[in-house]
Amino acid sequence: MDGSTYCRMWEELGSVAQIQNWKSLWQECTDWALPRKNNILSVTIDGAGKPIQRMIDSCIKANYDFATGFFSRMFPSGSIWGKFKHPDPEINAIPDVAYYFEKVSREIHAILQESNFTQEMQESLIDIGCLGTNCIYVEEDFDDIVTFRSFTIGNVRIGLDSKGRVDTVGREFELNSRQMLQEFGEEALTKANLASINAEVNMQKGKNYKIYHLVFPRKDYNAMMTDVKNRKFASVYVCESNKQVLKEGGYTHLPYFIGRFATGNNEVYGRSPMMNILGTTRRSNVIKRSLIAVAELNASPQWLVKDDDSVRGLSNRANAIIKYRTEKPQRLDQNGNPALANEIYEAHDQEIREAFFVDKFRPLDDYRNMTLGEAQMRHQTDLLALTPFASRYYDEVVTPMLTYVYKIAQRSGRLPVPPQELVDSPNFKIEYIGQLSLAAMSFETRGAFATISQFAELANVIPGVAEVFDNVDLDDVFRKSWYNNNASMSSLRPPGDDEAEEQTVTDIRTERAQAAEEAAAKQALPDAAQAFSMTSKAPEEGSPAEKLMSMVG
Repeated sequence: MDGSTYCRMWEELGSVAQIQNWKSLWQECTDWALPRKNNILSVTIDGAGKPIQRMIDSCIKANYDFATGFFSRMFPSGSIWGKFKHPDPEINAIPDVAYYFEKVSREIHAILQESNFTQEMQESLIDIGCLGTNCIYVEEDFDDIVTFRSFTIGNVRIGLDSKGRVDTVGREFELNSRQMLQEFGEEALTKANLASINAEVNMQKGKNYKIYHLVFPRKDYNAMMTDVKNRKFASVYVCESNKQVLKEGGYTHLPYFIGRFATGNNEVYGRSPMMNILGTTRRSNVIKRSLIAVAELNASPQWLVKDDDSVRGLSNRANAIIKYRTEKPQRLDQNGNPALANEIYEAHDQEIREAFFVDKFRPLDDYRNMTLGEAQMRHQTDLLALTPFASRYYDEVVTPMLTYVYKIAQRSGRLPVPPQELVDSPNFKIEYIGQLSLAAMSFETRGAFATISQFAELANVIPGVAEVFDNVDLDDVFRKSWYNNNASMSSLRPPGDDEAEEQTVTDIRTERAQAAEEAAAKQALPDAAQAFSMTSKAPEEGSPAEKLMSMVG
């Protein structure tokens, strides 16, 4: 296909009217919650001041708390929050496989820590709280293995496949002449009829070029062909001004990862908490303006003077001299109710905070005069309200992103050699152990403990009830509880395997049973020896009785 076809593909990813509707919505949302990115429709100059029409900062603070709250609970710093495992429990129980995935999990998270993952993921969560849709681009890096870049959705268009998943992404951006030469090279620019850029660079002329980057599934994909132009996803850079292709390539995986907070009926882009609270935000801004006006009137009431120019020097300054001839000027009585206005404003502000789930992230604000156990239980229940978005974000963004990082790290030689069992069955899954994912999982073990407690009480009253505990695998309950409480699984001993190098739980229990048997046998020795000593016949040589007597001494 030629450049004109790719430009039409960009346009088909969203009609002008449709994109304009979204951009208008995004513009207003950024005006309230993300003013540093409110250039979606408005034209701004670097370093220029922002408009002062906004009287409140509640949405800015709430959106930031939304992003930091989700980030800290989905990607806890300093811990391995996503663990690679084989989907088949039998294969995953093989020591070499378990050891391999343990090393892979640690290596992948080390790569993320070495890269700019933290700041870019945090930035993308700020975007999704305000705009409802975010975009993270992952590219290979020779120094850090991978590099992450968060792009604002205002310059991105997306397309869905038949199952509603994002499979096509287009991004619009601008490069100046020098950047064009750095990015594509002189040969590619000459081939695209842009040889004049080289002269522009030499003459230090500043000119910007609009570029489209399109990534989409390749129709003629052939898995047997490994060159860059035959990979699963095609990659094309097109210059908008002359409709010429600047660069063609491909990816094994879609390098753009699109997250959506929630979607409306038949809508492609996501809806955000900021969009849900726009009406309240507008009212809150008006109330804040009125509150300031009422406060000013109460602090400095208006003057009432005769309309004959008999008063001079009206002022609110201390020690000011006000001159009058006939009638003394008077202050108007205070009017308005600042306390009521502030009460209404606080109610609106609380609605904004709740729309961004800030109350879920700060439990101590509401859980006062409670026991520690009750506060923890309520906090765990509150976290369940956040799991729908967390689950969707893991599914749409994090899991495919970690899969892509895994493939890149594997190609770079950063990962260990997989065992033969994985070569025969090369599959894996990722289990997350952040607070949000564990909040739902904790109910599993909590239910087990509740059931055990109930039947333990019955066993004290009804004989025979204790036998029901034969149904319970307490080792399994303990391990799941250990896992759900975010403890490191590497700290647990293997349950039992003849080929395990370290001591297993079965080994310890066997040794304990043997030691108990030996202790019981020694305890029984004196009685047995006394019984033999009372007989008149001496024990036969080499018999167990002789050994028993010799042990007693």
